[in-house]
Amino acid sequence: MSSATQEAATMNPTCEQCGGQCCRGLVIPAGNPTPEQVEWMECRGRVVDGQWYVDAPCLYIAEDGRCAIYATRPRVCREYAVGGEHCRATRRAYGREA
Repeated sequence: MSSATQEAATMNPTCEQCGGQCCRGLVIPAGNPTPEQVEWMECRGRVVDGQWYVDAPCLYIAEDGRCAIYATRPRVCREYAVGGEHCRATRRAYGREA
């Protein structure tokens, strides 16, 4: 990937670039967990920057990372800001940030 292409991807992320990672789990504020709690949480996902990313994929995410029910997807999905703060944090947590 050229540096110009990489810069454009960082400034304008798309769902295709990360395979719809936000649809593959839940994000729960982790607070200030003890080391034992972190160990328990990491058995079920990952803890990054005070957030617990629980691996729990949406039933409607297709193999290509696209939404199989896009036209009728739930409101929470329609209002999710692609490229917004939560999108970028999820991408970073799963190593998908360009």
